[in-house]
Amino acid sequence: MQKSDLASVLAVDVASFDPIWQISMATLQLALYNSLVATVAVQDNRIVAYQITSPAPFSGHLSRLATHPDAQRQGIGLNLVSALLAELSNQGTIRLTVNTQQNNLASLALYKKVGFQPTGDVYPVYAYP
Repeated sequence: MQKSDLASVLAVDVASFDPIWQISMATLQLALYNSLVATVAVQDNRIVAYQITSPAPFSGHLSRLATHPDAQRQGIGLNLVSALLAELSNQGTIRLTVNTQQNNLASLALYKKVGFQPTGDVYPVYAYP
């Protein structure tokens, strides 16, 4: 992912998440700047998916993964995560974490498919109107 990709990445984010979960351009810029690994998937000359992974001591955290609804169920997210795992292994990173909601069955299936295992931790979500 490059800075020039951010407008397209933001469009994927807006299309992929409910408003409460969408991020701003400023947040996206900061996430890219601070990322350990950030990649995009391109299909038919347009960005259709992205991932941003944050650094942590001896590990990474998959902070954001999104695939445009028009491009879902084609293995694009799986390919992004698989490539991420390979890159992290090449860098010597030994652990990757991710958070997702318990009712997000698509992401849970993807993460299970690549070998993630639940930790048993549950993080409640609060919103202020």
